[in-house]
Amino acid sequence: MKKVSVAVLGVYGWMGRLHCNVYASLPRLFPDISAEVKLRWVVGNVQDSTRAAAQQLGAERHGVDWQAAIADPDVDLIDICLPDALHFEVCQAALQAGKHVYCEKPFTDTAAEAEVLVALAAAKGVITRVGHNFPINPVHALAKSIIDSGEIGQITMFKGDQHVDSLADPLAPFIWRLDGERARTASWVTRVRTCSASWTTSSGRSTRSWRTAPSCMRNAPMWPEPSMETLREVGREPGRQEP
Repeated sequence: MKKVSVAVLGVYGWMGRLHCNVYASLPRLFPDISAEVKLRWVVGNVQDSTRAAAQQLGAERHGVDWQAAIADPDVDLIDICLPDALHFEVCQAALQAGKHVYCEKPFTDTAAEAEVLVALAAAKGVITRVGHNFPINPVHALAKSIIDSGEIGQITMFKGDQHVDSLADPLAPFIWRLDGERARTASWVTRVRTCSASWTTSSGRSTRSWRTAPSCMRNAPMWPEPSMETLREVGREPGRQEP
């Protein structure tokens, strides 16, 4: 059985802890899997909390220096759950070290940065993945079957919103996701999720979707509601002329 040694960067947040728990659950969730996952490292931003997380999650090593985890020759896979602003730098370092990379979305701020990482991964011959799991959400398959059957007729417009109540409490602490400088592409992440739902359920039909950034985000760019020109494009088939 193949053994895969993983370093999870960003374990202090809930996403990093979730990834660690999934690695531990793999034998129960997928008993036929032909690999054994070992949690080699967890990296956080506070030493005491990271130490406690390592003990709780069963990690062999812990620390606050992500570069140390990448430099460890026993690590096969770098799992990045850090704030968005760090994704490109850490991905690039991991790829240059010849590590496989699983990075939470978004893995870069720009297309140019993405191209750099794609070329680097190809040159190193490593496996990379970005954490886009919405396209395989079962509810999307159900929606697609309903649309394809014609049960609800021809769709001419789609507008989607993602509602998350984690910040509904006015006493909730300020976190990096609310800082537009550290969560630079948070509005686009939500936008991509909405577009993903639109595309996977529409069988490739021409659709348009939009989403504004959460108003609670500091310094976040706010994406405007669509113009009438955009609305006229909704549902237009390639080459189709306006009536």
